[in-house]
Order: sequence, then structure tokens, then C-alpha cells
Amino acid sequence: GKTVPKVEVVDDEEEEEEADYVEENIVNIFGHKLPESRCEIFRKYVELVNNSSPKGDIPHFATASALAFFSTCLGNRFVVNQGGIVVPNLYVYILGETARGKNAPLKILRSTLQGTELIGQGGRDSGQSLGDDLDKKKVLCEIYDEHHNDIKRMNSQMSNGALLTLQKLENQLFTSGDSPVPLNWSRSAEADKRARELHDAYYCKFAACTTPSFIAAFPKGEEKGQMFESGYMNRVLFFTEPPYQLPKTVEEFERLQEQRLAKKVDVKIIREWMFDFFRENPSHPGYSPGMMKPEPKVLKFSADAKKLFIRKQFFDEVEVEKLKAEGLYLDAAIIARSNEKIIKLALIDAAICGDQEVGVDSLNWAIGVEKHSALVALEVFGRIEGRINTNDDGAIEDRIMNTLLHVKNIPKSRLRNYLPRISSQKFNMIINHMALSKLIVETKTRGGSRISLVENKKGKK
Repeated sequence: GKTVPKVEVVDDEEEEEEADYVEENIVNIFGHKLPESRCEIFRKYVELVNNSSPKGDIPHFATASALAFFSTCLGNRFVVNQGGIVVPNLYVYILGETARGKNAPLKILRSTLQGTELIGQGGRDSGQSLGDDLDKKKVLCEIYDEHHNDIKRMNSQMSNGALLTLQKLENQLFTSGDSPVPLNWSRSAEADKRARELHDAYYCKFAACTTPSFIAAFPKGEEKGQMFESGYMNRVLFFTEPPYQLPKTVEEFERLQEQRLAKKVDVKIIREWMFDFFRENPSHPGYSPGMMKPEPKVLKFSADAKKLFIRKQFFDEVEVEKLKAEGLYLDAAIIARSNEKIIKLALIDAAICGDQEVGVDSLNWAIGVEKHSALVALEVFGRIEGRINTNDDGAIEDRIMNTLLHVKNIPKSRLRNYLPRISSQKFNMIINHMALSKLIVETKTRGGSRISLVENKKGKK
């Protein structure tokens, strides 16, 4: 029988409630649990990253690293025909506090791709450098640590023509599908005659930085949604983790470490899958112009998946126009690019699961993953825009309560990372007011103050 879609488009009443939730920008990121992949190899990769993290499981970061890995492996081997050819390349960013576990997903991604010539140089200053490498290798995954430095450089040098060509090329590579991308770095007539085209290029990007550094890399007072409307940032999938929860005792810490080591996954399992996948699905790595180019496998949406996706597209477009009319350009920009990322994610899931079409299961999983990204983007760029009214103490208290529902006993200094830019005096005033109101408890420790919810307030927000 036909598969019954798990995700249905919400009715008008639910849509209105969700819109209000977004407009208030009191976003419950960690309340949305990432869906688990049905593909065993994807789950093994996530487990590998979790086991490599000295601070316990980091499921969001591990999923992000897995997406970058499998997206790179698919290369030009699989495409989906959904109103045009879409390739499964992704741009994935992980944002979190210092020492939260961002190193493990970076390290595992490098380890699994080692020796494949698929890892790019990173830290580029121009589109020409990236274009030349893609012209030779066809498929690249670039891995950036402390990526806020590159973003800050681009934001401060927008008149730099070389950097602008890099941004433009990345934009084109994300959406080009199977179309050639023009490589022309000058406007001179002579250069136009020599202009090249980049054929069959496939580019993935995985980047990490701390959330405060990422926010600081953007100029204050940004126009609403400008970085998204430029087309550069709204192509990115964002992932974050809640602050690290320190075990209360040495014994608990030892037990967690023993559990982590006991279920260790060997990186060889992932690499063996990758090379088997390459052999079974030959493509551009090793391909030269004198050879016959292998054609990619084209997957189509199943009838049920197509119906669900069309409905989602329609209601998204209605919502985008509504948000634009209300001046909420940030929200509109996030929704406008979401469906393209969902198609890419659904294709990745279907391809690595060995499906012959993109079904409802893959689409539902993709929708769930993209939702986490959208919540993170709305939160982070909302803070960059200063959309949170810092004069509204009630709104700030709501955000503190929302964070504490999912982060137990957080250091007071770290709690500020989840709030808009406010003075220390105002922050302490709000904390004192909430403590006096018996909403939170502030505990003094040798390492500094920690904040937690009063027990009878948990679950009420």
C-alpha cells in the first residue's frame, strides 16, 4: 500500500501560532529533537563522532559532520529531478560555545576523507583559486575551523573584488545543479573572449566557530535579513549544541567515559563503506577529459513525497509573502531557501539508504533536520540584527527560562551567550529579579555562579 506521510501541513490555526512564535523570536532550539536517520551507516558515523567527543554525545554536531561527509561522497553520482536537476552538495556550519566539542566532527570528517583528494585547501581569498581547483578535481569538500575570521574579513572588505568572486562562485555552485558555471574574473573585453566554464563541479563546505565570534563577525545594525537576502548565508545549514553539562561527581564522569569507550566505532568502517560506494557508483574522482563521463543516477520523488512537498511549497510561499509584507525579511529569507536544502537532504538520505526514489521517509527526515537549522539561523541572525527588544525585560526573562528548560545548571557567564547584547548591569538586574521571584536559583561555586530553574517551574514554560 501507499506510505502515509508522517508530516502534514498544519492547518491555518496552527500556522498562525507558529508565525507568532517566530515573530517573538523566543526560539526553543533544543526542544526540537533531530530525527534519527534510518540508514545504519549514517548512524554509525554519528556514533563515531559522539564517541570521539571527550564531553559526551554531541548529536547535532555529529549529524552536521555526517551530512558533510555523505554529501561529499555522493559527489556527482546522484541527482534528483524535482522541477529541475538538484545536486546534494551542502554548506554546513556548526556554532557553539568554546570547548563544546566542535573539534571531534572536524577531526572525523578529515580522517574519513583522508587520501581521497576530496579535501580542499580552505582559507581562500578569491573565486579564481576555488574555480581552478574545481576545474581539476571536480569534487571538493572544504573544511574551515574558526571560520568567523573569514566571514569577518569578507564583511569588512566587501569592496574587495577577489573576495566577491569567491562569494559569487559559492552561491552559483550551490544552485547550479548540472549547469555549467561561468569562470570570468574580469570585465575586460579580452577576458570575456577567454572566459571559461566550470563543468560538473561539485563543492561542499563544513565550517565551525563559536557562536559569539560568529555574531561578532557581522557588523552591528545590519539591515533586516541582508546577509540572507544577499544569498550567501541562507544557503547554509546551521547546527548548535546546548552548553556542556558537567557531571556532578568524579564517579559519574568515569562511568560516562567508560560507556563512551565501550561502544567505540572504528573509522575504518566508514572508510570501507566510502570506497565500496565509490566502486559501485563510479564518477568524477579519477575521471579525465579523454574518458567517457559516467552519468549520474537520477532519483525522482515518489507520488506521496511529491504531494507532500508540493503542499509544503505552497504554504511556504504564502508565508514568505506574508512575512515580507510585515517587514520580517529575515524570517522570509530563511523560509525561501529552506525547500532547496530539504531536497538536497532528502536525496542524501535516499541515496545512502539505497532507495530507487526519494520517498516520504526521506522527505520527513529532511524536513526535521532543516527545521533545526532554521531555528538556529533565526536565533543567531535575530541577535545579529538586534531584533530582540533589549528594553523588554519580560522578553529577556522568557529567553532565559527557555534556555534553562533544556540546559541544567548553566554557568552564569555562559547564559549570556544565549541573550541579546545587553550590559552586565542589566543582565545582573534581571537575574536578581528572577531569583527574587523564585523562578531561578543562583548557586555560588568556586568556579563562579551557576543558574538553574526552580524545580516546580520546569516543564511549565
